[in-house]
Amino acid sequence: MQKSWSIALVAAAVSATPTHALAQIEREKIERLVAPVIEAEMAPGVSVSVSHGGVVQHFGFGTVTFGGDEEPDERTVYEIGSITKVFTGVLLADAARRGEVGADDPLSAVLPEGVRAPTRDGAEVTLEQLASHTSALPRLPSNLNPAGTDPYAAYTPDLLWAFVGAWRPARAPGSEYEYSNLGAGLLGQLLADKAGTGYEALVRERVCDPLSLDDTRITLDDDHEARLAPGHADGARVSAWNFDALAGCGALRSTSADVLDFALAAMNPPDSAIGRSLNATKAPRFTLPDGQKVGLGWHIALDGATRWHDGGTGGYSSFVAFNRPMDTAVVVIANGSVAQLSAVGTGVMFAMAGMDPDPISFPKVVHVEPDKLERLVGVYNSDMGFVMTVTREEDRLYAQITGQPALRIYPESPTLFKYRAVVAEVEFALDDAGERGTTLTIFQNGMEILCVRDPG
Repeated sequence: MQKSWSIALVAAAVSATPTHALAQIEREKIERLVAPVIEAEMAPGVSVSVSHGGVVQHFGFGTVTFGGDEEPDERTVYEIGSITKVFTGVLLADAARRGEVGADDPLSAVLPEGVRAPTRDGAEVTLEQLASHTSALPRLPSNLNPAGTDPYAAYTPDLLWAFVGAWRPARAPGSEYEYSNLGAGLLGQLLADKAGTGYEALVRERVCDPLSLDDTRITLDDDHEARLAPGHADGARVSAWNFDALAGCGALRSTSADVLDFALAAMNPPDSAIGRSLNATKAPRFTLPDGQKVGLGWHIALDGATRWHDGGTGGYSSFVAFNRPMDTAVVVIANGSVAQLSAVGTGVMFAMAGMDPDPISFPKVVHVEPDKLERLVGVYNSDMGFVMTVTREEDRLYAQITGQPALRIYPESPTLFKYRAVVAEVEFALDDAGERGTTLTIFQNGMEILCVRDPG
């Protein structure tokens, strides 16, 4: 699950925005920012929900699947990845409000009996540090094998407790920021155990139900399953992600409308118990060297007013942000693995502030006829001991090095292709008749690796 420090909104953006409600933003201004994602086939569809001055708007772009005709909308269901961490932060604030735990409680107060609490020079990790990424825990536990299409599904509580009990912090807890899926997942499991229930039941009871977030959940019923946009990576469908012990770091599925309602509730908390819990998550808990801050789940931009988070699973990308002085909230979700989606979301925030941000750019996809792709399909042998297998799925070409997953390569010409998952190019040479690939050359990190096609 991704997390990028892409937002550095400045105070000028806030002061330039009138305090009263502006006219609704034109669809064309949002479409201009989202279009590069669709045109570059990074994702088939994108849902955008925005609010300014109390005026809510929803937009859908592209299609739910490549080649389909159904457009996504605010009710389309997606995996929202690490935005789940903000919900976990609310659960901590809510448990503290109820007196079940204290935000500064050490792990020894909540770990299962028999699990040793890690310490460094006598200092223990606290629950707040798990929510603010300052616990010194690594991004992932060493006993999780992230290979495969569903990397978190088999990570059980027993594995989690085994890791925690054996782990030793490399530095004092609370001394530095290090983004940790493990920390948020551990926090979610601890809070669920404390409440005597599962993570999904807890987040629905204490966060989703009070806020009427009926489309935010992990387990999908028939209606939500029918509205789920399939995930995509490198132009191909990928399977959903599932979670066990680390659900608190990225398991939730939702819609852009629900995530916007959540952001609006956090921006202007209701006068209620859940409102007090939401408000507690926004307070800065740690300041990074560059001046950015982090709360309980939320990240706080350099302007001091914008709270945000992004997320990504194998086939989905998401972004949420709000700025109370601007009275603005933005949600952007795509059913594709788009590392740059946070930049798109940032652009939408600037557009909502009356600015004219430039769209991000991707290499344009050049259409190559399937028969011209087919001539490149084959097995190519390198003199470095590995084999490159090139395959075709309709109008898409994939390259797979021995022992690695197949990755799509994107044409810049009928014979020159670029990766997007890594920084590399592949150039094919054809026979004299131009009917069959004979060699391919991989260009990466200043190296040129020649692979010769197997004649078989």
